[in-house]
Order: sequence, then structure tokens, then C-alpha cells
Amino acid sequence: MFSRALKLGSITFVSRIIGYLRDYCLGTVVGIGFISDVFILGLRLPFFWRSVLGDGAFNNALVPTLNEIRKRRIGGEEQLLGQLHFILIFVSIIVLLLYEICMPLIVEVVSPGLYGNPSTAKIAVSTSRIMFVYSFFMSLTCFYGSILNSMKFYQYYPFTQVILNFVLIAVLYWITLYDRQLKSALLSLAYAVVLGGFLEFIWMLYWLKKKNVRLSYSIFPRQYLKIFQTKFFRNIVFAVLRQANSYITMIYLSNYQNSISYFYFADRIIQLPVALIGTTLGTIILPLIPSMLSEEQKHTSKSMFLLVERGIIWSIALGIPSTIGICLFSTELIRYLLGYGAFDENSIQRSGLILKMLALIVLPAIIIRLFITIFHAMHNTVMPIVVASIGIIVQVMIIMLLSSSCDDKAVIIASFISLTVEIIVLFLYSLKKNYINIGKHFLKECSKVLLCGIIFSIVILILKSVYVIGSLLGLCLVILVLTCFYFILMRIMRVEIVTLFFHRFLL
Repeated sequence: MFSRALKLGSITFVSRIIGYLRDYCLGTVVGIGFISDVFILGLRLPFFWRSVLGDGAFNNALVPTLNEIRKRRIGGEEQLLGQLHFILIFVSIIVLLLYEICMPLIVEVVSPGLYGNPSTAKIAVSTSRIMFVYSFFMSLTCFYGSILNSMKFYQYYPFTQVILNFVLIAVLYWITLYDRQLKSALLSLAYAVVLGGFLEFIWMLYWLKKKNVRLSYSIFPRQYLKIFQTKFFRNIVFAVLRQANSYITMIYLSNYQNSISYFYFADRIIQLPVALIGTTLGTIILPLIPSMLSEEQKHTSKSMFLLVERGIIWSIALGIPSTIGICLFSTELIRYLLGYGAFDENSIQRSGLILKMLALIVLPAIIIRLFITIFHAMHNTVMPIVVASIGIIVQVMIIMLLSSSCDDKAVIIASFISLTVEIIVLFLYSLKKNYINIGKHFLKECSKVLLCGIIFSIVILILKSVYVIGSLLGLCLVILVLTCFYFILMRIMRVEIVTLFFHRFLL
């Protein structure tokens, strides 16, 4: 688990760093305003289908199904993948056509604030139509990534985002040279997204062929196709509900000038620890748990309890310092990562304030991703749907209660409360179903981690009182030193997972 997590985490980290470079270029060249709002809106629409037809529903349904076929050694894997490949292409084309036709209505629904001005609405619709073509290539890319993930080749799929980001960076550089007035910036960025999606598709197709993965289109036994379909459609419902949270946020923020962009840039920083910790652990654990289940899948083994326990402790151990660091260095992170060119001081202060509040959802978001993965690996696809529904209801209620007094910050408070409620429900249900085992050892390790977090936050407050960060290099050095300090602190406190990590890689 450690070596796989380190490899995948390193690739994810590089991918996110390139993503920050993209956002730095976007903020510097375009700044905060209409262009950034429309671009972010257009980018979110295809990424919604990424969670439905891509690495959300498809991955969570396909990986356990393939593992079950391999475990029983019944054959027919190529036929199943071939049929799913054909179905995915057909569905992606239908979705693409429907979105292209209904784009004016969709833009009006998800961003009523932008749609208020006729000229603004026309540009938003045309840009979104171009960018949504990305969804077709992206769906196939995610499908190929799910296949390789099931084979434990985790390193290829995360690199696809690096490809897209490099294309966008290149186009932004071109804009600085030949379109400084930003007359055609939106159009250039829209076509860049489509080009990036095509290159992602070629990249994954190459590695699929390289690993000798064949997609046979002959008839496959319906028994396992039905198993996949049941899991997949339930995962679609879950993915739609989960994405509904994002669209509720976007709809609400569109009523406040430039809030979509402020939240986007702050959220991009939040997504680094969430992806680096939550997604990495989930991707690794998903194919491992099914092999640890009994044949009847009525009880779990000691090895699975240990795997899940270590996953939860790692989530808490890495999520706590991420939350503390982002909260206490929010303004510095925005200033030295994005605060250049058209990204002015007002944008820095607004995004920094939002980032400080968004730090609250880092740990809950990481734990939620891990718990959902555990449920999918245990073939329980119903409970995530129930929990996501509860989360939406709580989120909407909190927004309605706080909208008049908290303005655009109401969505952050609502997200934190809804995620916390979801965690409590999932945790209690996991205990009831014996998915996790909470004993003295688990509580002892969590207590050590919490104590390390308290000491860590005190050290940061002392450091900020005696040292003023004055550059990006200074910020990077501070983060590096604090990271080393935190791991050494956990080693001194004898946190088991860190002790194992040190013995495995550093001793």
C-alpha cells in the first residue's frame, strides 16, 4: 500500500502543481472578471460528466466487477470491456448532442446571474458548446483509465490532466503575445480544452495498447453485464447527487459579481490535499478490498480491517495539517501562487478570505472520499446515494437559513455542515455493518495524531509572529520545513503508520 500510494501520490502532486501553474497563468493573463467566469462555467459542464460517465460511476462500478471476474477466473473480460466501450461511445454521443441543443437552457439554469445580460448569455452559450466537446474524449479517457487502474497501473491516468494543463498554458502564453486585448481569449481557451481532451484520449489509448488490453465486441454472458449495470446506474445516481452540490454552489454564486472566479481559484488550492490524500488512498484501496472479502461477502477479514484502519488514520494524519496550513497561510498562498498581473490586490484579499473558510472542508472531503470508496468496494452502492441525498437536503437548508446574513460565504458553511453530517451517518453505518473496527488501538493512534495537529498549529502561529513570508520561494521553504517537522513530530509520537513508513522507505 505504501509504495503504491507514494507512486500515485507523486504523480498526482506533479499534476496538481502543473494545475496551479495553469491557474497562475489564467489569473495573470485574464484576471477576475467575465472571461474567467465564463471559462470556469464552460469547464465545469463537461467535468460534471466526468463524474458520471468517467472516473466516478464507471470506475467505481468497473473495477470491482473486473476484480470479481478475475477472482472467479471465468473469462470473458475482453467481451465485457468491448460491450461497455461500445455503449459508452453511443451514450457519450447522445449526451453531447443533447447538451449542444439544450445549452442555452442549461446555462440559464446553472448560472442565472451570467444569463441576465443577453450579450453575456450568447457568449457563455457559444463558449460552453465548444468546450463540451471535451466530454466525449474525456469519457473514453476515464474508461481506459479505469481499466488500467483495475490492473493496478495507476500512474498513467493522472498524467492526463498534465496534458490538458500544458495545452491551456501554451494557449495562455499565445494570448499574451498576440491577443493582449483579450478579444478572442475565450474562443482560444475553449478550443484549447477540446485539443487537450483529444490528446488525453490518444495518450490513454496508447497505454491501453501498450499493456495489451483488447476490447472484443463478441457477446458476453449477461450475468456479469447485469452486475455492472446495477452498480453503474446506482453510481450514476450517486455521482449526479454529488455534482448537484457543486451546481447548487454555482447557481448561488452567480448572483454575486465575480464570486464564481473567487471560489474557483480558492477551491483549486483546496483540491490539492483532497486529491493527493483522498483520491490517492481511494484509488489504491478500491481494487484491494474485494480480494480481502470472504466468498459469501458476509464478513471482512483482519487484513481488510487493518487496511481500512490505516487508510482512515492516514486521512486524518495528513488532512489535519493540510487544514491548519491552508487556513493560517491562506492569503500567502493566494498572493504567491496567483497574485500576479491582472490578479490584483482586491482579488487576492477576496480569494484569500474564501480560502481560509474553505480550509474547513479539507478534512471532511478527504474522509468522505475514503468512506465512499470503501462502500463501493464492499459492493454497497445504495448507502452512498442515501448519504448524498441527505447532504443535499442539509446544504440547501443551511444556505436558505444563512443566505441573507452571510452572502456568498453561506455555501462554504453549508458545505462543511453537510459533509460533517454525511461522515457521521457513514461512520455509524460502517460500524453497524462491520466495515470498520474501532478499538483501543485506533483511538490511541487518532489521539496521537490530534496532539500532533495541536502542536503543529502552535508552531505555525509562533513562526508567523516572528517571520514574514516575502516571496514564493520563502513560502515553499516554509511549507517544506513544516512538512518535515510534522512527519518528524509524528515519528517522535510513535504514530504507527508513520513508523512503518519510515522503516519502509527511510531506514
